[in-house]
Amino acid sequence: MVAVLTAVLTAVLTAVLPPARALAATAAVPSAVAPPQDTGPDGQWWFAQFRIPEVWAAGARGQGVTVALIDSGVNASWPELTSAVLPGTDFHGGDARVDTGDARAGEGLNPHGSQMALLIAAQSGPSGLVGIAPAAKILPVIRATRYDSAYAPAIQWAVDHGARVVNISEGADGACSPELATGIRYALDHGAVVVAGVGNSGKALPARWPAPAGCPGVLAVSAFDASLRFWSGSNYGPSVSVAAPGAHLLTLGRGRVRGFGDGTSSATALVSASVALVWSKYPQLTNRQVVARLLATAKDLGTPGRDDEFGYGAVRPYHAIVDTVPADAANPVFDAVAAPSGTSAVSAPAPASAGSTPGTGAVAGASAGSPSSAAPATGAAVDGAGSSADARSTGPALAGAAVAGGVLVGGLLWWRSRSVRRRAGQGQPGRRPDPPGAER
Repeated sequence: MVAVLTAVLTAVLTAVLPPARALAATAAVPSAVAPPQDTGPDGQWWFAQFRIPEVWAAGARGQGVTVALIDSGVNASWPELTSAVLPGTDFHGGDARVDTGDARAGEGLNPHGSQMALLIAAQSGPSGLVGIAPAAKILPVIRATRYDSAYAPAIQWAVDHGARVVNISEGADGACSPELATGIRYALDHGAVVVAGVGNSGKALPARWPAPAGCPGVLAVSAFDASLRFWSGSNYGPSVSVAAPGAHLLTLGRGRVRGFGDGTSSATALVSASVALVWSKYPQLTNRQVVARLLATAKDLGTPGRDDEFGYGAVRPYHAIVDTVPADAANPVFDAVAAPSGTSAVSAPAPASAGSTPGTGAVAGASAGSPSSAAPATGAAVDGAGSSADARSTGPALAGAAVAGGVLVGGLLWWRSRSVRRRAGQGQPGRRPDPPGAER
C-alpha cells in the first residue's frame, strides 16, 4: 500500500513541478556568477576596460532592472540565458523566447537578439560568456514589421510590461518619424531609458538619423575598439550621445559557434547593461538622473567636448557608480525632448528606496558635477584616439543627399550588426567585409 501511495505521489509531483534541471536553472544565484577568466584581446576585454569586478564589488549587478530587447528574439534555452530571460512578445505570435535569426539560414543571419542578451546578462555556462549585468532580466520583443512605425508599439509594450531600459540594437535608414518620437516620449514619461545604435555603414549622418537612434531623448551609441579608437564601421553624426566597445567582441553564432562580432549593436547592449548597473546601485534615481550620471562620468575621447564620433565620451560604469554626481547634473540628451508646453521632458521618478546620496564615495581627483579625469584601467592607448573626427564633419551636401535618399527608402532598409567570425577567421554568410584599419 505504501509503495502504491508513493508511486501516485511521485506521479502527481512530476506532473505539477518543473524538472529538477529547470529548477536548478531558475534557482541560479546571479551573485555567484564570476567574471570571465579571459579578459585579454581575444577574450571578454570590455570587462577589464569597464572595471566590472569592482562594479560588482560595489553591489551593482543589474538586480531589480528589466532590459527589453527589441530584436530578433532570445534563445532562452541557451544555458547562459535560461535564468535571465522573461516571457516577452512576438507581434506575430509567441513569447519571443526563440531567436528568429536561427530560422532563416538562407539570409545568413545570426541569433542577434541572443548575442545582445549574452552581453547584458549571460550567466557563464558552457561558453564561459558572462554579461556585465548578470542579475538583470531580459524581456524579448519582436516587432510586427521592419518599418520604423512598428517601433512605437513595441516600445510601449515593453515599458508597460516592466522594462526600465529599452535596448534597440537595430535601426532604419531614415529620420526619426513623429510616430516613433511619440513612442520614445512615452517611454521617457514612464520612467524608462531608451538606448539605440547609430548603425554600421561607417558614414556621416545628419541630425535625427537613423531611426530610432536619431530620435530626441534616445541614448544613441557609436562604437570603439579595445584601444579606445573609433571603430571605422560605426556611423557618426549629431545624433551620437556616447560610445562603447563594439569591435572584436567574443560571442556565439548560429549553432552556438564561438566567434567574434563587430557593430554598434554590441556597443548599444553594453550601454543598456551599464544603465542597469547604475540603476541597481541607485534604484531611487529617475531616468533623467541615471542618464546624466553616465554622461557626467564618460571619458572624453576624440575632439575635446562633445563630438560626432564619441558623443559625450566613452561610457564608464565604474565611475558612473562611484563618482560624485549632483542630483541636478546636466542631461542634454533628455533636454532635447521638448514637451508640448516648450519645457523639458518630464522624467517619471523611479521607485524610492532608502539609502545615502548616490556617489558620495567618489574616487580621488573626481570633481562634483564634472566628468572624472581618471583614465579607464585598460592599458589602452588613449593618445590620439578619435583624431579622425575633423575629417568626418557632415557637410550640407551630404546631409541633403542623405535626406533625399531617406524619402525613398526611409523605414525600408534595416540593419543589425550580425558579423560573427569563427576563431579560424571564416566569415559567416551575409557578413559585411571588415572595414580597412579595423582593430582585430
